[in-house]
Amino acid sequence: MAIDTNIPIRSAAPADELALWLMLMYAASMDGGGPAQILQAKSDPYLRLYVDNWEEREGDLGVVAIDDNARAVGAA
Repeated sequence: MAIDTNIPIRSAAPADELALWLMLMYAASMDGGGPAQILQAKSDPYLRLYVDNWEEREGDLGVVAIDDNARAVGAA
């Protein structure tokens, strides 16, 4: 299986909040994904540290991998 190493990546922005929560939910291995699990992730004090007030703290940074339609498909 070949891996595409030319995936476009851009800096994350505040408008990416939902995508960041979605990727964090997957990284935390929460059940199945979807809106209910995003709400569950948002209620977890530990996970909230990663997204709440993001970019307001010195040193915060992030990147978003995008598909051909500029939709977020990954984040770090």
